[in-house]
Amino acid sequence: MADSERPSYVAFFDILGFRELVKTKDLSPLALEMRVLRGKASLMAMGLNCKSIQFSDSILGYTEGIEAGNLEQIIAFSSKLMGSALRQGFALRGGIAAGEFSHEGETFLGKAMNRAYEIEEAQDWAGIVLDPGILRRLPQETNEANAKRGKELDRLVDEFYVIPWSTPIKGGSFTLNCVNWIADFHPRWKVEERVGLTGSESLDVLRKIHHTDHFLNSVRNHMMGDPRFRDRLVAGWG
Repeated sequence: MADSERPSYVAFFDILGFRELVKTKDLSPLALEMRVLRGKASLMAMGLNCKSIQFSDSILGYTEGIEAGNLEQIIAFSSKLMGSALRQGFALRGGIAAGEFSHEGETFLGKAMNRAYEIEEAQDWAGIVLDPGILRRLPQETNEANAKRGKELDRLVDEFYVIPWSTPIKGGSFTLNCVNWIADFHPRWKVEERVGLTGSESLDVLRKIHHTDHFLNSVRNHMMGDPRFRDRLVAGWG
């Protein structure tokens, strides 16, 4: 019997440009960096009542349900993971979805995982997007429980942990709810500086980083100019 088979919030991440890293870097130090990232992800997940697993350049985070507080937990985990990975020089792209999810040992599957992967794959930057259908009422979920999830998301938007943003998607852009990971990054760094661009990157990679730095600069400037969010931003950089 599976350890867990229930509706869950699932976050799926990939490291942008990982194939190129494998081709151009020594494997031993790269493997060490990956182990460090995996350890950080596990600690952050435990501290937020989530779980995580890493396989190759993919990281999976998930909650053990969709009860009150679980959405905030998976968003907080995703934000901290993004900031930590960027500090190490890894740019992540992630998607968050809700739905059926099952895990037993090292076997993970479910509609929520599939959907989170699809959202991650569609993006044209380093960022984290919530499934537009994340509040769709799930089988056996009551209307009351679904309404509570909706209120939780509304609060997270009001408090600027989630931002409706014109998100770069392959083939265009759409306004989607994105995780605000800026407070978990750094007050002065740019993404392009952390990922160590050499000038030989493809236009595809440069475009993704440009989109990411545009988001970073725009959101950071807005938070610094708003007293409701400035203290949280500075505290996050502490």
